[in-house]
Amino acid sequence: EIAPYSNQIEEIVGQETQRNGKLSEIEKNVLAEQTKITALKAEFQRFLDEIKKERINIEKIPERLRSLEGELNEQLKIVDSEEKDMANLLDEARQCGDQVTPDQFPSKPLHMSGGGRFK
Repeated sequence: EIAPYSNQIEEIVGQETQRNGKLSEIEKNVLAEQTKITALKAEFQRFLDEIKKERINIEKIPERLRSLEGELNEQLKIVDSEEKDMANLLDEARQCGDQVTPDQFPSKPLHMSGGGRFK
């Protein structure tokens, strides 16, 4: 009874075997694509993490600039104060009279020339 259908059965079994082979190949391809997608997701996440770090660093820039500007202003105040002190000292020096030059000094101090009290 089965003999007349044996060719059909073999044909159906052959078709199913081919389908199973194709299905197995498709499953391999799907797994390979899933692996690629997982790797791409991980790479994308690393990229996002780097962007977040850079964003945090960029957001800190204005605060750092304000801090540096404050330090600069303090240094400028110090320089201004020192320049005023130098100008005041120069004015005081000018009020003391003309500059004394080396030719206005005796060549030997009194205590060394024999005319002083130290011998």
